[in-house]
Amino acid sequence: AVIPASQGGSTPMSPTFSYRSPYASSVREDVDTVSVPQYLPAEERVARTLARMGPSILLSTITETVAFSLGALVPMPAVRNFALYAAGSVLLNAMLQVTVFVSALLLDLRRFEASRVDCLPCIRLPSRIALMEGPVTGSGLGRIGRFIRRYYAPFLLKPFTKGFVTITFMGVFVASVISIQHLELGLDQRLALPSDSYLVDYFNNLDAYLDVGPPVYFVSRDIDVTQRSGQQALCARFTTCQEFSVANTLEAERKRPEASFISEPSASWIDDFLGWLDPGKEECCRVRKANPDVFCGPRDNSRLCRPCYLNKTPAWNITMEGLPENQEFMRYVKQWLISPTTEECPLAGKASFGSALSISEDGDKVQASHFRTFHAPLKSQEDFVNAFAAAHRVADDISRRTGADVFPYSLFYVFFDQYAHIVAITQEVLGLGLAAVLVVTALLLGSWRSGSIVTGVVVLTVVSVMGVMPLWGISLNAISLVNLVISLGIAVEFCAHVARAFMSAGSGLPIDHPAGQKERDERMWTALVDIGPSVLSGITFTKLIGMSVLALTRSKLLEIYYFRMWLTLIVSGALHGLVLLPVVLSIAGGSGFSQQEADEEWMSTAIRHDYEYAPFLADTDSLASD
Repeated sequence: AVIPASQGGSTPMSPTFSYRSPYASSVREDVDTVSVPQYLPAEERVARTLARMGPSILLSTITETVAFSLGALVPMPAVRNFALYAAGSVLLNAMLQVTVFVSALLLDLRRFEASRVDCLPCIRLPSRIALMEGPVTGSGLGRIGRFIRRYYAPFLLKPFTKGFVTITFMGVFVASVISIQHLELGLDQRLALPSDSYLVDYFNNLDAYLDVGPPVYFVSRDIDVTQRSGQQALCARFTTCQEFSVANTLEAERKRPEASFISEPSASWIDDFLGWLDPGKEECCRVRKANPDVFCGPRDNSRLCRPCYLNKTPAWNITMEGLPENQEFMRYVKQWLISPTTEECPLAGKASFGSALSISEDGDKVQASHFRTFHAPLKSQEDFVNAFAAAHRVADDISRRTGADVFPYSLFYVFFDQYAHIVAITQEVLGLGLAAVLVVTALLLGSWRSGSIVTGVVVLTVVSVMGVMPLWGISLNAISLVNLVISLGIAVEFCAHVARAFMSAGSGLPIDHPAGQKERDERMWTALVDIGPSVLSGITFTKLIGMSVLALTRSKLLEIYYFRMWLTLIVSGALHGLVLLPVVLSIAGGSGFSQQEADEEWMSTAIRHDYEYAPFLADTDSLASD
C-alpha cells in the first residue's frame, strides 16, 4: 500500500514516471498542517492565491472583452450598444477583482488574525475568547471537492464514460441543429404586458375577429411621370400601360395573397387622375368657357364651365394618346390634388390622394408617389415577418422591371425590419466572438490544440442553447440575440478555468507518447479536484440562485427571454464545461506546461490539502480520510 506523505512516508511518484508530481516536494519537518496558514504572512498568501487564479481570470477576461468588443461591429444598434457596454463591464469587473477585492481580502485576513470583530473591526477580542482558526482535518476539501475527488472525477475519466459522454453530446448537437431549423423570428407585443393586463385580451380579440390587415404603401421614386413612358410604368387601366407596371404588378400579386400577403386592390393615383380628365365625366375636370386657363370649382355654375378635354385633338382615349405631358401634366395634376371628392366626381384627388404625391418646391415635377393597398389579416409574428419580406420582394420585382426605385412601407415595418438581417447578424456576431475565443485561448493556454477544444465546446454550448429556444417558445430577436452573446461569454467562464488548470498541470509529454493518455487523465483529475468545486459553486450555483427570482415575475417577457433562456445557458454551460470539456481534453488535450521543480505554492497546497491522485495513487486509507 502507498503511504501518504502526511503519515511520514515519502510521496509516491505518478505511475507514468514521466514527471514529478506537483505534490511531491521536500517538506520542512518543522511545519505541520495546522501552522501553515500562520507560517506564511497574510500578504504572501493573498499573493499566491492571486498568482494561482490570476491566469484563468486573465484568460476569461481577455476572451470575453475581445469577443464582446467585436460584437460592436454589427450594424444593429441594440446589439452594438450592448456589446460595448458588456465589454467595458467585464474589463472593469476584472480590474476591480484583482485590485479592490484583493486589497479588501488582505485587510479582512489581517483583521481575522488580529482577532477583531468582522462588523466592528475596531473591537478586538481577548485571546481567551478569540475564534482561532481550527486545524485542517482530512483532505482539507469541502464536500463538493471530496465528491469530485472520490466519485465524480474517477467515474468521468473511465473509458466507457468518455465514450458515452462523447456520443451523448454529439447527439445533443445534432438534435439542436435540427431544432434550430424551427426557430421563429419575432417578438409578440403581448409578452411585454403583465400576464393579468386587460390589453392581453384586447390583442387576443384583435387576432380573433379583425379581418383586415394593415395598409401598405408602395412608394415610387426616380421616375418622370410628366413623360409618357413614366406614366405607362405606373398605370394599369389604359391599353398602352406596361405589362408589369406598378399597378399591374400589385393587381397580379393581389390574386395570390398566400404568397404576397396583399388582399385588396391598389389605389392607383395615375389611373384616377387620367380618368378625372375624361370629358365624359362632366362634373370632374372643368374650365371656364370664357377663359380655359381658369379651372372651375365644385360650386361654379355648370353653364359657365365645360370639361377640360372637350374638343381636344386628339380626343381623350384609352390609348393615352394626346393625354397631358410635361408642364401641362403638372398644371392638371396640381388642380386634381386640390379638387374635393364629391358624389358627382368620385375621382377627384383631394380626399384619396392628397398626400400620395410629393411635388418639388418649384412645382415642375413629381418627386415621389405611392400606391396604397392592404395586407392580408396578419395573426402571428411569422405572418408579420413574411408579409414584410413579401412586400420587399414585390417592390424589388417592380424596380427591376420598370427601372423605377420602388420600396414598400407599412406602420409595422419599423419594428420588423430587423428580421430581414437578424439571421446574418447572429451569424456575424457569434462568428466574430468565437474567432476571438479561439485566438485568445490558444495564445494564453499555449496550445492551439487545447484552444480549439475550448472553442469547440463553446460552440456546442451556444448551439445547444439555440436548440432549446424553439422548445421553450423563445423566438430570435434583438433580446435573444443579446442573450446568445452572453451565453458565449458564460460558456468561456465555465471552460477557461478548467482548461487553464489542465494545462498548468502538464508534464511536457508529447501527444503521441505511450504514457500520454494516462498523463492526460491524471492532469484532468487534478484540474477537476482543484478547480471543479470553484466552477460549480462559484459560477453555476451563484448564477442559478441570482436568476431564480425571475421565475416569480408576472411579465412574460422576463420569464421567457430571461428566466428560461438564462436557465438554459447556465445548465448548458455547466454541463459542457464540467462534463464534455474534461472528457475531450483528457482524450486530445495539449501537452501543457512542463514543471521542472515543485515550488513553494505546491508544497503549501500539498501540506494543507493532504491529497494525492485518488484514482491512480491513493490507497484505501487515504480515501478513508475523506
